[in-house]
Amino acid sequence: MIPGKIEPSTPDAAERERLAELAARGDCDAFSRLADAYRRHLWQHAHGLCRDEHRADDLVQETFLRAWQMRESYVVGASSSWLKWCKRILQRLAIDEWRRDRAMPCVSLDACLGDAGSRESIASLRDPAPLAHERLRAKEDAERARRIVAALPDRQRQVLSLLAEGHSREEIGRMFGTARNTVRIYLYRARTAVRESLADS
Repeated sequence: MIPGKIEPSTPDAAERERLAELAARGDCDAFSRLADAYRRHLWQHAHGLCRDEHRADDLVQETFLRAWQMRESYVVGASSSWLKWCKRILQRLAIDEWRRDRAMPCVSLDACLGDAGSRESIASLRDPAPLAHERLRAKEDAERARRIVAALPDRQRQVLSLLAEGHSREEIGRMFGTARNTVRIYLYRARTAVRESLADS
């Protein structure tokens, strides 16, 4: 897609709702009109996530394909617009693509507990040549941390996992289309929940 390409004018609110309702029922023409109207918006969002024009093209095309396949799941008249609905699909695709590009690492206790001296304090307890029972305890701790992380609310779990993968808070914010401070809040809540669960176990 050429960034400077002129797109068709965006339908007004009433027309958007009418087209979205028709598209949800399987009307190809209505779906095409919505896609044409919002293609540039979605491309800009995709490019902001991946910083690559060709990948942005692919993400937009895959988004429209998924949106058509999932068209019946769109709730007409909901607070979320058709464009925001498509953006959420695009964000999930982008995250899936990032995870395919790099193997998902194990979520360590260090990553769960975060900064504020946690890494140093945990590292200081490790013997350079740990005994068998210490290795077993470390394995049990890691497994307990994974179970705790798996039980977190979706967004908290996603933010913590992405941070463990090496993504910065800014990158995670772009993935979810949210501010960096919001990411920090999700991260704080996730780490607090992990600490409290570890303390209780």
